[in-house]
Amino acid sequence: MRPRPLDVLGERAAALRALSALLRAGLSPREALEVWHEDAPESLRSDLRRLARRLALGEPAPDALAVLESKLGPDTHSLQVTYAVAHILGGDLAHMVDDLAVTIERRRNALQTTLAAVAGMTLSARIVACLPLLCIPLMPASGASLLDGAGVLLIVLGVSLTLTGLRWMRYLTPKPPDAEDGVSAVARALARALGGGAGLQAALEVAARHPPADVAHELSYARRLTRLGLAWPPALERTGNAGLAGMSIAIERAARKGLPAAEALDVFASQRDLQTMRALDHSVRRAPILMAVPLVVCVLPAFLLLGVVPFLRGLAL
Repeated sequence: MRPRPLDVLGERAAALRALSALLRAGLSPREALEVWHEDAPESLRSDLRRLARRLALGEPAPDALAVLESKLGPDTHSLQVTYAVAHILGGDLAHMVDDLAVTIERRRNALQTTLAAVAGMTLSARIVACLPLLCIPLMPASGASLLDGAGVLLIVLGVSLTLTGLRWMRYLTPKPPDAEDGVSAVARALARALGGGAGLQAALEVAARHPPADVAHELSYARRLTRLGLAWPPALERTGNAGLAGMSIAIERAARKGLPAAEALDVFASQRDLQTMRALDHSVRRAPILMAVPLVVCVLPAFLLLGVVPFLRGLAL
């Protein structure tokens, strides 16, 4: 059985809280990862034991954390960057891990609100779409044969239209994301690194080594540009990614005004999250209107084929 997105996010946040507690207890970053499986949720323990075995073989912690991608998803990259920054540049690792857990919990709460809004709409649409199927047991009362060519054709067409309408409406149902986009993940990882005392150039270099999958190519390109002498902000603008360009603008604006870049990046990530939730809310509001199309094109004809035409045939016989 596939786990629900809410449960997945809850387990991720709980696991990171457990890791933060181990760090606050005085364990070193590597030691905390090695015993993490003892305090983590049950569903994550097998992967965390694999992580401990890779660490025992001497693999660097940021690279070994890649084994958790099947469970932590895109949040794995944020944790890799957090560990890499703490290892290379120092900083309060426990606080940075706690910060990542808070971000996941905030995303979980937003997802829960959206799912509650979508659930009622989806249930109503499915009930209406399945009404034609309830007419099938009543078809023998029409007096017309169901086993002749016309009767079989009516049933096949009616059921096919009903199933098509159900699939169409499922496609139109908004699907909330269970993870933040790569640009927001990079911005938050940078904000945590800068808040821990790291320098901007060094933090960006570390983030580019462990990028989220959806911005990996762009960050790799920006990193190559910096090797040629270009500064990071203009390099991010030249990637062609609107999100990374916006992040570079936030960094430059903070530098011009003498404000902390960490706060600017955190605000930038929060604004992107707000835009995502607004777009999702807009999709939720539009969905009932869009679902009128499959209801008219598929469900209504199916109701006529299964509920009206058989009785007309019976009257004609």
